[in-house]
Amino acid sequence: MTEAMQNHLNDLLAELGENVEAVAAELERREIRGVPGVPDACPIARYLKTRDVRVTYVSGMFIEVLGESYDMPDTAGDFVGEFDEDPDRFATLVALLP
Repeated sequence: MTEAMQNHLNDLLAELGENVEAVAAELERREIRGVPGVPDACPIARYLKTRDVRVTYVSGMFIEVLGESYDMPDTAGDFVGEFDEDPDRFATLVALLP
């Protein structure tokens, strides 16, 4: 794990907002959708991929980039957990598997 990558991930995810609702609204604004329960296809993973981050796994606790694990910032992690647990709440962000 590199400190530079952790800081980069923190900065990118901070752009989405300060709470779960703000994150959902920003993902909606950017037209980023995802699949609940699929770690490399959730909206956060897809967002990071649009920012040229080679994400291989996302959970509420960590992000895996090219085999290295990084801490998931709290707000983004809360969104991932809530998106997976209650996708109906975020129906406009749910996509089918490609």
